[in-house]
Amino acid sequence: MSGTNADERIGGRLQPSLETSETAYFGEDELPELSLDRNTESQIRSMFEYMRNPGKEIVLD
Repeated sequence: MSGTNADERIGGRLQPSLETSETAYFGEDELPELSLDRNTESQIRSMFEYMRNPGKEIVLD
């Protein structure tokens, strides 16, 4: 996120869709109930870590 504050919204709009019943921003210690077939808590926490450390090595599986 070069040149962008991680807390800064840079475009788009949060809105429900066919796959998402509701949308909201949340903090790392405020994780909502997750659809574990799609995303795990570990995956979400990894994204927060990448936000804090953009140079962190990317892990692909």
